[in-house]
Amino acid sequence: ARGIGLDNRIGSKFLHAGPGYGGSCFPKDTLALIKIAQDNGTPLRIVETVAAVNDQRKRAMARKVAAALGGSVRDKT
Repeated sequence: ARGIGLDNRIGSKFLHAGPGYGGSCFPKDTLALIKIAQDNGTPLRIVETVAAVNDQRKRAMARKVAAALGGSVRDKT
């Protein structure tokens, strides 16, 4: 990871683990790949599962944040 982080196109800030994958490109690219595969009759079950699990992880983290704020994030900044 340290070596990859030395590449300026990636940088070390993108190599810290979080609740799921994100960024400006990877989530939409993953969904686009799934759609293209489905449109061509070649489902990518592994990629579909990874996208579903990533969404579940983000939702689970949101639930933890809400719980830490007393159960609701309404009107919180």
